[in-house]
Amino acid sequence: MALKIRFLLTSRCTATCAYCHNEGQSKQGASLLRFSIIKHILDTLTAANLMPSEIVLSGGEPTLHKQIGDVARLCKSVTPHLSMDSHAGHPQLLQAALPYLDELKLHIDSFDPQMQYASMGIDINNVLTSIRQAQQFPALQLRVN
Repeated sequence: MALKIRFLLTSRCTATCAYCHNEGQSKQGASLLRFSIIKHILDTLTAANLMPSEIVLSGGEPTLHKQIGDVARLCKSVTPHLSMDSHAGHPQLLQAALPYLDELKLHIDSFDPQMQYASMGIDINNVLTSIRQAQQFPALQLRVN
């Protein structure tokens, strides 16, 4: 049996999607999954010889986690497949995780600047910058929905 883990790194998100279905999502009382808890979970699994076949970093918007690069590096050290779900609106924050990701799943409503901003409140130029950054890693699977 394959062990897959999904870490909800934060409930914070800077997108304003009216249709958002992510559990725990809110602007008020946003939470952050502490790095020490992630490390404890992964150390416990490793000690029990239970290596996850996949880890997904999710949220809210996972790039808003203050230690996203450290989280991605730690997770990649124990799994063959590290994935992230993101709206790609923060290329400067995403950059810290990119070297460790095997898959990046981007949620984009439109490549039309006005429609994208109206739907999600995210500047498409930031998304395009994130896509260009991700393309610098040839082994990274980039998925856009």
